[in-house]
Amino acid sequence: MKKRLLKQIVSSISNNFDTKKIIKNPSLLPINGEIKDAIVLTSSLSNSSKIIDKFQQIDKDKGTQNYFKILNNYLDNFTKLILIQKQSSIFIESIDGDQISSVFSNIYDQTKNFSLGNNAFNSLSTALNLKKIESTINKKYSKVFTDYKIIDKEGNGKIIKVPKFDTVIGIDCGKVIMGLVNAKSGSFNKTQFQIIGEPSDNSKIVKNLNKIYKTKILCTENIYNLIEQTENKGQISFRVLDKVRFFENGSAIQLYDVCGFSKKISREKNEEIEIFNTAIEKYYKKDFANAGKLFLQANSISGNDATSLVFAQRCKKLIQNGINKDWDGIINLNLSNLF
Repeated sequence: MKKRLLKQIVSSISNNFDTKKIIKNPSLLPINGEIKDAIVLTSSLSNSSKIIDKFQQIDKDKGTQNYFKILNNYLDNFTKLILIQKQSSIFIESIDGDQISSVFSNIYDQTKNFSLGNNAFNSLSTALNLKKIESTINKKYSKVFTDYKIIDKEGNGKIIKVPKFDTVIGIDCGKVIMGLVNAKSGSFNKTQFQIIGEPSDNSKIVKNLNKIYKTKILCTENIYNLIEQTENKGQISFRVLDKVRFFENGSAIQLYDVCGFSKKISREKNEEIEIFNTAIEKYYKKDFANAGKLFLQANSISGNDATSLVFAQRCKKLIQNGINKDWDGIINLNLSNLF
């Protein structure tokens, strides 16, 4: 492979340190497809279409330009956070609009002792810090994310409210295939580094499930179990959610809501998490009446825990409609409603 093309590919996914390392020793980059352990974190804006629509209502000519100016600043800060980490086990696999797929895996240094457990914690820390960047961007552009009064053609005034950026994140891990994918057709020639496998697909599905549970960061049991087996156990707080099946006849996967760094969570939020987790235990034991009461109690602490209300409403429906004898709590997803 030509040095120029190699530099172009590597610099599009990695930091300067790793780019120099690969240019010096190209054999470190898996080209023809290698199976490796990896953690995949996928993030995107849940409300990008709505924001663009509002900007265009305010200014048809410059609306999208204003959006892309803020989006580029948002993506710059996100990628900087991911790539600034001084380890050769994280890279950006793709940026598609406002969606970023980041991968934690030892793809370069074959001698490095890569730990999925430690990088599971790194991926969750990255997710929580990405939400901090989102908050910073929203504050920086607070005069943009506001209410606008416009006059229509008939001379009537109306208020247009531009919502703030809302980032949702999904994380999963497992075996993936890594390598270079090349497409040629006439003068068209594109080569890029890609990963293929369930963790990549699942992270996108889990990310989109945030809109159902009214959450921001979701991970699978694969990530949670890794954390529980390391010295980082207890450093991040979780809420247990549903067991879901993505595909017919597929295995059910337990979902977890990533609530934050345990030491930084308020006493009230911690109480809310504990009550919620007690409620979910009763829910799986088919004690929907008491589970529903506890979900409402969890919501009452802050008054705005939408996730608790999602489960409280479900308990109410299950009491009203009843359940099948073989009910096991597993949710079979209709993926067409998520994309």
